[in-house]
Amino acid sequence: MGKTWKNIKPHSVASRKKMRKKYGSRCFLDPMRYKYPICNRYNGKEECVGHYAAQYYLNINIGKLKKKKKNKKSTKRIQKYLKIKNKSLKFTKKNCFIQ
Repeated sequence: MGKTWKNIKPHSVASRKKMRKKYGSRCFLDPMRYKYPICNRYNGKEECVGHYAAQYYLNINIGKLKKKKKNKKSTKRIQKYLKIKNKSLKFTKKNCFIQ
Protein backbone atom coordinates (compact mmCIF):
# COMPACT_ATOMS: atom_id res chain seq x y z
CA MET A 1 0.00 0.00 0.00
CA GLY A 2 1.42 3.36 -1.04
CA LYS A 3 1.68 6.29 1.29
CA THR A 4 -1.06 8.74 0.49
CA TRP A 5 -1.66 12.04 2.27
CA LYS A 6 -4.46 10.38 4.24
CA ASN A 7 -1.91 8.01 5.79
CA ILE A 8 0.86 10.49 6.58
CA LYS A 9 -1.05 13.51 7.91
CA PRO A 10 -1.83 13.98 11.61
CA HIS A 11 -5.50 13.30 12.31
CA SER A 12 -6.45 14.12 15.89
CA VAL A 13 -5.83 17.36 17.75
CA ALA A 14 -3.53 15.47 20.13
CA SER A 15 -1.37 14.20 17.27
CA ARG A 16 -1.27 17.70 15.77
CA LYS A 17 -0.15 19.19 19.09
CA LYS A 18 2.51 16.51 19.41
CA MET A 19 3.69 17.21 15.87
CA ARG A 20 3.83 20.97 16.48
CA LYS A 21 5.87 20.43 19.64
CA LYS A 22 8.27 18.06 17.85
CA TYR A 23 8.71 19.82 14.47
CA GLY A 24 7.60 23.40 15.14
CA SER A 25 4.90 25.65 13.77
CA ARG A 26 6.29 25.49 10.22
CA CYS A 27 4.34 22.24 9.76
CA PHE A 28 1.01 24.09 9.76
CA LEU A 29 -0.27 26.92 7.60
CA ASP A 30 -2.38 28.09 10.57
CA PRO A 31 -0.33 26.95 13.59
CA MET A 32 -2.39 28.71 16.27
CA ARG A 33 -5.44 26.56 15.45
CA TYR A 34 -3.48 23.48 14.26
CA LYS A 35 -5.11 23.88 10.85
CA TYR A 36 -3.80 22.80 7.44
CA PRO A 37 -0.95 20.42 8.29
CA ILE A 38 1.63 20.28 5.49
CA CYS A 39 4.35 18.07 7.00
CA ASN A 40 4.76 14.32 7.11
CA ARG A 41 3.96 13.23 10.66
CA TYR A 42 6.77 10.65 10.66
CA ASN A 43 9.74 12.79 9.62
CA GLY A 44 8.52 16.42 9.74
CA LYS A 45 9.34 17.07 6.09
CA GLU A 46 7.07 19.45 4.17
CA GLU A 47 5.12 17.51 1.56
CA CYS A 48 3.79 18.87 -1.73
CA VAL A 49 0.71 16.68 -1.27
CA GLY A 50 0.06 18.44 2.04
CA HIS A 51 0.19 21.81 0.32
CA TYR A 52 -2.18 20.63 -2.41
CA ALA A 53 -4.61 19.32 0.22
CA ALA A 54 -4.43 22.60 2.16
CA GLN A 55 -5.10 24.61 -1.02
CA TYR A 56 -8.10 22.39 -1.81
CA TYR A 57 -9.70 22.95 1.60
CA LEU A 58 -8.84 26.66 1.59
CA ASN A 59 -10.61 27.00 -1.77
CA ILE A 60 -13.69 25.31 -0.30
CA ASN A 61 -13.72 27.67 2.70
CA ILE A 62 -13.16 30.76 0.55
CA GLY A 63 -16.01 29.72 -1.75
CA LYS A 64 -18.38 29.19 1.16
CA LEU A 65 -17.58 32.63 2.58
CA LYS A 66 -17.98 34.35 -0.80
CA LYS A 67 -21.52 32.92 -1.11
CA LYS A 68 -22.53 34.40 2.26
CA LYS A 69 -23.57 37.99 2.75
CA LYS A 70 -20.61 40.31 3.06
CA ASN A 71 -19.89 41.64 6.49
CA LYS A 72 -16.74 42.76 8.25
CA LYS A 73 -16.09 39.39 9.91
CA SER A 74 -16.43 37.29 6.74
CA THR A 75 -14.30 39.75 4.74
CA LYS A 76 -11.51 39.49 7.34
CA ARG A 77 -11.74 35.69 7.28
CA ILE A 78 -11.56 35.61 3.45
CA GLN A 79 -8.45 37.79 3.57
CA LYS A 80 -6.89 35.47 6.15
CA TYR A 81 -7.61 32.38 4.03
CA LEU A 82 -6.22 34.09 0.91
CA LYS A 83 -3.04 35.02 2.79
CA ILE A 84 -2.59 31.39 3.94
CA LYS A 85 -3.32 30.11 0.41
CA ASN A 86 -0.73 32.46 -1.12
CA LYS A 87 1.84 31.18 1.38
CA SER A 88 1.13 27.63 0.21
CA LEU A 89 1.14 28.58 -3.48
CA LYS A 90 4.54 30.22 -3.07
CA PHE A 91 6.01 26.99 -1.67
CA THR A 92 4.30 24.90 -4.35
CA LYS A 93 5.65 26.99 -7.23
CA LYS A 94 9.16 26.88 -5.82
CA ASN A 95 9.43 23.23 -4.69
CA CYS A 96 6.73 21.05 -6.26
CA PHE A 97 6.89 19.75 -9.79
CA ILE A 98 4.02 17.98 -11.51
CA GLN A 99 5.17 14.78 -13.20
